[in-house]
Amino acid sequence: MQRAGEKPDEFTFGSLLASSVFIEIVQMVQALAYKNGLIFKIQVSNAMVSAYAKQGQMSLAYQTFQDINYKNLISWNAIISGFLFNGMVNEGLEQFHELLMSELRPDVYTLSIILSLCASISSLRDGKQVHSYILKFGLSHQMCLGNALITMYAKCGVLDWSVRVFDAMIEKDTVSWNALISAYAQHGQGKEAVDCFEAMQDLSSIKPDQATFTAVLSACSHAGLVVDGTRIFNSMISNYGFIPEIDHFSCIIDLLGRAGYLDEAETVINSKEIEAHPNIWWTLFSSCAAHGNLRLGRIVAGYLLETEQNNPSVYVLLASIYAAAGQWEEAANVRELMNRIREAKIPGCSWTNS
Repeated sequence: MQRAGEKPDEFTFGSLLASSVFIEIVQMVQALAYKNGLIFKIQVSNAMVSAYAKQGQMSLAYQTFQDINYKNLISWNAIISGFLFNGMVNEGLEQFHELLMSELRPDVYTLSIILSLCASISSLRDGKQVHSYILKFGLSHQMCLGNALITMYAKCGVLDWSVRVFDAMIEKDTVSWNALISAYAQHGQGKEAVDCFEAMQDLSSIKPDQATFTAVLSACSHAGLVVDGTRIFNSMISNYGFIPEIDHFSCIIDLLGRAGYLDEAETVINSKEIEAHPNIWWTLFSSCAAHGNLRLGRIVAGYLLETEQNNPSVYVLLASIYAAAGQWEEAANVRELMNRIREAKIPGCSWTNS
C-alpha cells in the first residue's frame, strides 16, 4: 500500500489491529500509528483497546482506554467486553456503572455484555437492575436482550423469571428456545425441557440446531429420561440430518450410563459415526465405576491409559471398580502400579554453574 503511494488512515490501522494475533504485532501497529500521527484517532484507540484485550493484556487495554479524551460508546463496549473476555467480571461491572454516570447511554450490545457478566457470577441484583433499565428505556422488544435475560435468570437460580421473560417475548428465534431449554436443564427439569423442545418442533418458522439438541439431551441425561433422550438423539440424525458432535455423544452415553444401560452405551461409543474423545471415555468410565461393571471398565481404562498413562485418576477409578467387584488383589495391583509410575517420574531439578 505504501509502495503504491497510498497513505494509511485510521481505518487502515483499525483493520490491522483487529486482525493482529500476536502482542508484538499490536505493538508494532501502535508504533506505526504513532509515526503517522494517528495514534489519538478514536478508531485507532478503540481498536487498540480491543486488540490488547484479545491478547489478555488488560492493564494495557485499560490504560489505552483511560488515555482516550473523548470516549464514544464503542470505547466503553470495547473495555467492558474485554473484561468479560478475560474473566474480570467485577471490573466490567464497574466500568458499566461508570458508563451510566457519563453522558452516553448503553446500547443493546452493551446491555447484552452486562447480562452475560451478571450470569457468569450469578449476580441477581445487578441482573435485575439491568432488566429494570431495559424496561425503563423501552428495549424489552429486543430479542437478543430477551435471550440474555432468560440465561441470566436461569444462571441466578430464578427459573420462573426465565419462563416469564420467554413468554413475554413478542418474537423468538432458535436462540430463545435454546436458552429456555438450557434453563430447564440447569434446574433439573428434564420433562419440561423435553416439552419445550416438542413445542419448538411444532413451529414452522423455528428449527432446532446443534445447540438445541445438546441442551435437551443434557436435560434428559440429568433427569434419567432414557426413552425421550434416545428418541431425540435418533431424531437429530433421521429427521434433521445432523451429524452428532462430541457433546451429543457425551450426553447420550452419560444418559445410558447413568441408567445402567452400559452395553448400549458401549455400542454407541463403538459405532462408526463417533471418533471417541477422552471426555466420552471418561463419561463411560464413571458409569462403569458407579455400576461396578468390571468387564467394560477394564476396556475403557485401556483406552484412557493409551493417552493418559500418567493420570492417577484412571488408576484410582479402575482400582475402585476392582474393589467393588471384590477383586481386592487386582485393586491392590493397580494401586501399586500407580505408585510405581509416580516414583518413576523424575523430579524437577536445576543446576547452577559455580
